[in-house]
Order: sequence, then structure tokens, then C-alpha cells
Amino acid sequence: MANWQYPYEFVADNLAIELNLIDAAYRDGVERLIFLGSSCIYPREAPQPLKEEYLLAGPLEETNRPYALAKIAGIELCRSLNREYGTDYLSLMPTNLYGPGDNFDLQSSHVLPAFIRRFHEAKMQGDAAVTLWGIGVATA
Repeated sequence: MANWQYPYEFVADNLAIELNLIDAAYRDGVERLIFLGSSCIYPREAPQPLKEEYLLAGPLEETNRPYALAKIAGIELCRSLNREYGTDYLSLMPTNLYGPGDNFDLQSSHVLPAFIRRFHEAKMQGDAAVTLWGIGVATA
């Protein structure tokens, strides 16, 4: 939901962070860097399981398009530095999971932490029903 409500902040803040961090690393002589992207960089209708070659092969999910575009720009920054200056900057796209210290806020978390919180709250309140977003069809 936060991606949808604050698109400018997501693209502007992430572009600024990536450019400053990657540029500073290069200027300070960092030869190896790992840039973490997001699985949202892949097209909305990309075949499953995702493959690297699906990147930029179709339209992005509209609800997180600004964030995805910022992450794609970060990948290109690393790729371009590698090509032009011989750095060894890798781009990795971890999946969205959850763990200790994760963000469980219903307005700004990823899907799995939000589900966990909703299920937990329903259990604590003795509710049998939990409202979730989506159409009820799993992507295979």
C-alpha cells in the first residue's frame, strides 16, 4: 500500500540512495559491491519461476512501478560501472520473505509479514475471518 500511496517518495528516495551509495563506493575505490534489488523489477505477467532474462520483457506491476524502476536504475548503475571501469558490482534480487525484526506494519510491510500480522491479530481476538487483498488465485 505504501508504494501506491507515495510513488514519488519511493522513486526519488531510492534513486538518491542508490546513486549516492554506488557513486561513493566507486569514488572510494570499492572494487566489489552487492546491490540488493527486488523481485518487483520483473514484469507483472512474467512466467514463473522467474528467470533473469525476463527483466524488461513486459509491463511492471502498476502498484510498485516507481520502486521497481528505481531498482532497475540501480542495476544499470552497477552494470555500467562494471563495463566502463572494471568494477565487480553484483546485483542480487532477494525474494520478499519475513524474519526477525521485519516490518509488520499493515500499511508499509511486504505481503507475507502483513498476512502473519493479520492472522496473529485474528487469533488473539478470537476471530475466525481474516480479510486479505487479492483475487484468490495463486501464481504457479
